[in-house]
Amino acid sequence: MKGFLPTKRSYLNAQAAAMKRGDREAARVIYQELAQKAYAFFLSRVGQQSQAEDLTQETFMMVVRALDSFNENKGDFTVWFWQIARNKLIDFFRSQKNSVISLDEELQIPTEHNTEQMVHHALLREKISAQLAGYDPRDQELFRLRFFAGLPYKDIARIAGKTEGAMRLKINRMQKEIKKQLHEA
Repeated sequence: MKGFLPTKRSYLNAQAAAMKRGDREAARVIYQELAQKAYAFFLSRVGQQSQAEDLTQETFMMVVRALDSFNENKGDFTVWFWQIARNKLIDFFRSQKNSVISLDEELQIPTEHNTEQMVHHALLREKISAQLAGYDPRDQELFRLRFFAGLPYKDIARIAGKTEGAMRLKINRMQKEIKKQLHEA
């Protein structure tokens, strides 16, 4: 096809196929594309840097172990990856007796090199987490997938088994409600 530019989605599917054939460069590309997003998602849920790192690593290990079950001609690698990440998170919370994140744990996570920005981001994250606590855990996860992991609505819809329009509406409503509550506080 003349002028065809692969989408990131088809590109990752092709990289997954190459990785199945043993291509280490393809594995590196997949890791570079998804590791930071997965880490941000896990960090937003568990609140501790070391746990988020462990969950990110465990997710990629599971991807490598289960890669033979992925069919790049039928499935979408990005959605498949996030389903694995989501399942890892569910397993993590099931194994924890207390999944409440303390303020001390929240504040120890550096996000910027500038101290003032670090404090601002930590406090903002704490406020957002407090607002999210009032929502159903499934809705919290949708919000975190969108704003912490940066997933597009299309992928979130596939993961949740809902329509893209429904996810866009639900997440945008949550975002507006949270913004309103933050401005009132």
